[in-house]
Amino acid sequence: MVAMGLSNCNVSPEIPEQDRVSYFQKNGCLLIRGIIDESSLIQRLADEIDHHVANALSPRADIMKKDSEEGRYIMDFCNYHERPVYREVAKIVAPIVADLMESDTVRVYQDQIIVKEAGTHGWNTFWHTDQSYYDIEGSKTCSIWIPVDYVPRESSLEFLAGSHKDGPFKPKSVSSGGATDFDKADQEFKPIPPINGNRDNFDIRGWDANPGDALLHNLKCLHASPVGSADGRRVLSIRFIGDDVKVVKRQTRVPTSLANNANEGKEFPLVFTRRGSSS
Repeated sequence: MVAMGLSNCNVSPEIPEQDRVSYFQKNGCLLIRGIIDESSLIQRLADEIDHHVANALSPRADIMKKDSEEGRYIMDFCNYHERPVYREVAKIVAPIVADLMESDTVRVYQDQIIVKEAGTHGWNTFWHTDQSYYDIEGSKTCSIWIPVDYVPRESSLEFLAGSHKDGPFKPKSVSSGGATDFDKADQEFKPIPPINGNRDNFDIRGWDANPGDALLHNLKCLHASPVGSADGRRVLSIRFIGDDVKVVKRQTRVPTSLANNANEGKEFPLVFTRRGSSS
């Protein structure tokens, strides 16, 4: 991780298509504009998320609200099999994800909706890596974060470039807002560096995002969202795994993968293979 003297919320350069794979492999993060370029599909995805929140949140959902704010912060996991638009999006982006991961196969580990209603100013997301919470190990991974609303840079995801090669990093307690370590963190983990308050000393990458754009990152890449949302934002996030990923036992495992929540113990759904079949 190289110090770059960056400002607090700089907008990183956009990456030409021919350089995406090398950029992703080196930095662990990437913006792709218009990964969903059909306005009708963006609208159907927005409608699907709205219906999901209003009528069909699962027992796995987290709904958080501060007394001082009007909006709610809502997350729900592993609804892939009940939500056809989520499956459609996964199959559209899977060939691109395969290239970025340099993998012959792409499977869905987990899907998640992340909704910050208007007025959720205080809901920042602390620095963390997704894979530290998961029961998997491997380097060929990719999370894709697709908003259906415009997200300004200051409310968007940001990433510590190259951090996917420096971990694994110790998971933080979600209930404490990242203030304390996970109660049963495995000994293998390193402490997360003190990024907040020292931002100019770290190579932080980040972009604004339009509806249908995608922010992508390796599951080992440190990332955060610095502030909440004044106008609200709705996001579909899908975590993909590739050829070298294996299931492991980990004390910090959060039981929200498709294999143990919504797929009755079956394998993670295959959405792309260079041999041509998917499910």
